[in-house]
Amino acid sequence: MYFLTTIQEKNNEIIDQRCVGYFETYEEAANILLHNFYDINETIYNYAVIEAIPSGIYQYDTKPHWFSWLGDSYIQAETPPFAKNCVRIWNWIKKGGFKMSDYVKKKAVRYKLKQNEIQDFEKLLIDDESDFLPELLLQYYNLTEDYKLKDKKDFTINYGCNYADGDEIYVDYMLEYEYGANGDYISTRELTKKEYDKYLPMFKERFSNLDINELHYVDYCYYNGVDEPAVYDLKEI
Repeated sequence: MYFLTTIQEKNNEIIDQRCVGYFETYEEAANILLHNFYDINETIYNYAVIEAIPSGIYQYDTKPHWFSWLGDSYIQAETPPFAKNCVRIWNWIKKGGFKMSDYVKKKAVRYKLKQNEIQDFEKLLIDDESDFLPELLLQYYNLTEDYKLKDKKDFTINYGCNYADGDEIYVDYMLEYEYGANGDYISTRELTKKEYDKYLPMFKERFSNLDINELHYVDYCYYNGVDEPAVYDLKEI
C-alpha cells in the first residue's frame, strides 16, 4: 500500500502532520497530492511524502517520495533535513522522536476566544504564507506551542473543530499534556473556588474583561490523526 502523509514543518521541526490516506498504487496517491484534492494542504502542510509500505511487521520504505509546497501546488523534492535520520514517516520512527499519529491527552484551564476577538486578529493578517493566525496569536500573547511545554505548566493556544458553528480557538493554561496516551474521552466542568482564585488573576493579565464563568476546566483525550474536537461547553460525554 502507498501511504500519503502531509507535514507542517517550521525551523526544521515537525509541527503537525497527518496520514491523509493510503492507496493501492503510487499513481493514485500522487494524483491526489499533485492536484491538492480535498485541500489536503490546508494552507499549512508545506511537505508531503508517499511511502510504499508492504504487509508484515516493522516494514518501511527505504526510498520514499518527498514533495514540497510551492506557490499553489506540491512538487517533487529532495528528502528534507528533518527527515534524514528517520524511517516510516507515517508512523514516525526516529531515535528520540515520537509517533506521528497517536492519542493525545490534555488537561487545561481554558478560555474560548470570542468571535469578535478572532476577527480583530484576522484583520492584522497579511497575504503571506508564514503569517497566519496561529503564529500571530502565539506571538501576541507570548505563548508556547503546546507540544513544546512537555511537563511545564504554561499558557498556550489550542483549537477545536466544531462542525456546526465553525472552529473554536482557545487560550489554555496547560496542566497536563501526554503524547501516546490511552483512551478517547471528553470531560468539562466549572472551576472550583480554589481554582478560580488561582487561575483567574493569571488570565486577567491577558484578558482584563474576562468574566469568571468564561474559564472552564477541560480534560480530554483524542486521536490526532483527525481534527482535534471542540472541548469547552460544560457537559460530559
